[in-house]
Amino acid sequence: MFNIKKEFKIPFIDLLSLKDYYKWVKKILWIFGKNSFLLILLFVFLNIIFGAFLFHRYVFLINIKVPEVNGIHTKFKENLYQSVLKELQIRENF
Repeated sequence: MFNIKKEFKIPFIDLLSLKDYYKWVKKILWIFGKNSFLLILLFVFLNIIFGAFLFHRYVFLINIKVPEVNGIHTKFKENLYQSVLKELQIRENF
C-alpha cells in the first residue's frame, strides 16, 4: 500500500497535537489574565532593572573611564581662516 509519509518523508502535522497546543496556549493566556496585576508589576520591575542597566552602562561608566589622548594634534591654520574671511567679505559686499 502507498504511504505518503514514507514516500515523501514530509512530517505531517497531526490535528491532535494542534489541539493540545491550542489548549496549552489557552491555559497560559488564562493564567496571565487572572494574574494580570502581578504580570504588570513584573514588567515594571524588569523595566526598572533594564533602565538601571542602561544608565549604568552609558552614563555612569563613561564618567569613570579616562578618555584616551591621540598623538595627533589639530593645528589652527590662521592663513586659511583669514582667506575664508576675506572671501566672505567679498561676497557680502558684492
